[in-house]
Amino acid sequence: MKILILWIIVFAVSPLFLLPGEAKIVYIPDTINVEENAVEAETIVNISEIEIYRCNPLYVIDDFIYIVDMLNAKVVKLSHQGRLISQFGRKGQGPGESSRFYGLGKFKENIAVIGKYKVIICNKDLKYLRDIKLKHRFFVLILATNNKIYVDDNPSYFNYYFTVYTEDFKYLKKFGIKNPNLKTDKIDSRHYTHSWDTIRNTLYVPEENGIWVSFRNRYDFRYYKDENVVVDIKSKKQMFAANEDEFMGIKTKMPADRSILIAKHENKLYYCYTQGDNIICDVFNLSENYRLYRRLKFPFFYRSLAHARDSTFYGLCYDADRENVFLDKIKIN
Repeated sequence: MKILILWIIVFAVSPLFLLPGEAKIVYIPDTINVEENAVEAETIVNISEIEIYRCNPLYVIDDFIYIVDMLNAKVVKLSHQGRLISQFGRKGQGPGESSRFYGLGKFKENIAVIGKYKVIICNKDLKYLRDIKLKHRFFVLILATNNKIYVDDNPSYFNYYFTVYTEDFKYLKKFGIKNPNLKTDKIDSRHYTHSWDTIRNTLYVPEENGIWVSFRNRYDFRYYKDENVVVDIKSKKQMFAANEDEFMGIKTKMPADRSILIAKHENKLYYCYTQGDNIICDVFNLSENYRLYRRLKFPFFYRSLAHARDSTFYGLCYDADRENVFLDKIKIN
């Protein structure tokens, strides 16, 4: 009788440990011609004139450009012509303040600014509304059409890629594929080896409740639909260079190349990444089994990129002396 009860328990709980169906894996071609002159760029404004001196995170939301000044805990809103419209934020610990801003996201009709251990809600004109205090840090915030909030989760601690909250930031769960190559050799309570891989960029597809995710250290990006990974696009050969380093006697590899942006327009998916001193953009056809059919080289090295519409992007880059930061409008022909 005891054995029978034990088997009943096993069969009852075993579905909890079952994984969803395997994702479709798409490998890109080993070689593809790089188009040298398919991208044009024009400088819109020198944003150093509005006291932005670093190539910080860049966003395009509802026909406006937002730049997050991370170190100075400031956000500026620009027109597509580069005209300053409004700005918000300062360093501190009070309402609307933080020691640093990490990014922002659209939050219904408002803007969510990601601070250190808090989310600051502003309207689209960057007028302060309220603070939401949290217990951990993150860099990406997505308010989905299912009224759930997804934030990126550092797999150096949890092996997951997202934490899920309710709309009012009540914890629900974590989800994401565990990284079998993850190394978490603990040095002390605060430091781990730098061999893990974290989320670099995300793209939310509201009509499918889907999230495209790219990873910092490798050519590998995935599509989660309803919290299950359905597509994994990767290269068979290692495409991202890395530099060897050593920390407290432990050898690690730090990425030299990194992903910059995932963007989508109709059936085209754009994946931008660094390759040495160049910015490369791979263009995929989603309606043709995720076929990679173009590889483009951008004319300048952009530290930050944002997709506007169609094949138009905006980018931030330094001048030759790294004294000024320019906002460029970029067009793929």
